[in-house]
Amino acid sequence: MLRAEIIETQSVWDSKFDIDTIALPMIAYLLDDKHVLATLKQETFDGHNTYVAPPRDLSQDDPDYEQVMAALRKHHRDFAQSQADRGEKELRAIIAEIRTEAKSDRIRGFRNFRMRSAHLVIQTRAERGAPGGIPKITFDDASDILECTITLTERLYCWVCGTSFDISTDVRRIEEEHAKALWLQYLRPLDEA
Repeated sequence: MLRAEIIETQSVWDSKFDIDTIALPMIAYLLDDKHVLATLKQETFDGHNTYVAPPRDLSQDDPDYEQVMAALRKHHRDFAQSQADRGEKELRAIIAEIRTEAKSDRIRGFRNFRMRSAHLVIQTRAERGAPGGIPKITFDDASDILECTITLTERLYCWVCGTSFDISTDVRRIEEEHAKALWLQYLRPLDEA
């Protein structure tokens, strides 16, 4: 099972720059543009700088109404700006982490393991051409890379899409729903018999 996870996870770290891939290095490359980052920053700001509803106990006839509403709007604007700044800073950090990890020996070893497993070769091109050899990966390396991939993906999703997605919880729930649907599909004919 781990071998299949490694093969699939490695595709997320594919170093080939192809616009049709959804590899993390390609996403980092596309995000690392001042116009793209500015657009995402503006979207984050706009998403947090929404309509401000007056407090329930504040009437429009209240003499402090305009002052209170102005303070609330300023608070919302300030919060929106802090989230936009935080999002830009976080995206820049994610881009740097992806680039660092993509060049790491762990990923080189991971990529080589994938090539050997997926293509059933004795020696890969990388092994033939590497003067110092390709580092071998351990179970801990594979687990660390998988965890790193999940964490970076969740963080990217949060700041690019403007909402969170907890892979470990959400995917588990989705898989459970699909498994139930599958079992119900096969059990129904037995119940009808």
